[in-house]
Amino acid sequence: PEPRDRLKEESLLSSSFFEKKNSHDELSTLLKETRTQLKNVSIEKDEALANLKESQAQIKILKSDKDEALRLLVSAREEIESLKKQLLEANRNAEDIVAFEAEQIADLVQKK
Repeated sequence: PEPRDRLKEESLLSSSFFEKKNSHDELSTLLKETRTQLKNVSIEKDEALANLKESQAQIKILKSDKDEALRLLVSAREEIESLKKQLLEANRNAEDIVAFEAEQIADLVQKK
């Protein structure tokens, strides 16, 4: 081969080598970027899971508080019903006493 052809061939080989090297470098860079993004996504996923667990714990506490509030409300309603019955009984007793005393007074007035 002539020196000129040989130079062309070497130039082409060299050019092909650098293209491959550049392509390899680009792929390597992309791979590093992808790994970084995967790490970031993994970190974000872990944070999201931690937030989810915290939210679930708060929901359990709120449900427990709600259940306790409902129990207290039911208890308070039962107490109110009991007090109403006692009040009605006291009113009946007071009416009976007033009626009895009115009879007593009427009897006294008739005797005079």
